[in-house]
Amino acid sequence: MPDTTFQIFAVILASVMLIIIVSAITTSIKERQKINWLRQQGVRIFATVTEIRSEKKTNTYYPPYDSSKGYQPPPRTQTWTVYSVIAQYRDPRTKQVRIFKSKALYSKPKHLDRGSTVSVLIDPNNVSRYYMEVSSR
Repeated sequence: MPDTTFQIFAVILASVMLIIIVSAITTSIKERQKINWLRQQGVRIFATVTEIRSEKKTNTYYPPYDSSKGYQPPPRTQTWTVYSVIAQYRDPRTKQVRIFKSKALYSKPKHLDRGSTVSVLIDPNNVSRYYMEVSSR
């Protein structure tokens, strides 16, 4: 009977992992399709960088109990910084100001400062659908 319980647990765990992997791949493909669509059908505007935000992220890993040494190893904490570029654009026709935020960047963009110009591709029918063309290189 314990073998059956383990097999059921293994199948459930494998299924959950498969769902997570498929979801991540699907999300990545959809994002790439959106960017490609915006590059072909979108309108390119140039927005002014108003801020480069930095946010500290932390992940704590708790190693398993080490029976060979007879103790619980201490947790390890990893910290990193994620950057995002905030830019604004004033529509010359409507005078409305739009704020755009880049995707997460894992290093500070060296080529952008406050006041710099950045390219943003927008969906002409839905300005909340956009892609800011920035990289951390």
